[in-house]
Amino acid sequence: MAEARKAPHVLWLLVEFFIVFEFGFLAAVGIFFTHLLAELAWINVAVGNLIAAGGMGYYMWRRHLGSEPG
Repeated sequence: MAEARKAPHVLWLLVEFFIVFEFGFLAAVGIFFTHLLAELAWINVAVGNLIAAGGMGYYMWRRHLGSEPG
């Protein structure tokens, strides 16, 4: 978070990594666990991961802001 505050493009890089890893995860499930795709919709996985990433990001952001002096 400190690096993102200094250089806002780092935050965009994190978003891009999230997208790449999300598609990578879905591709791996599609290749190795085909039977799971019938049970689990990809949108459910994507929304769940987005909510989890948002919660972790919020926690880190609040923790970073709380640790600053002043």
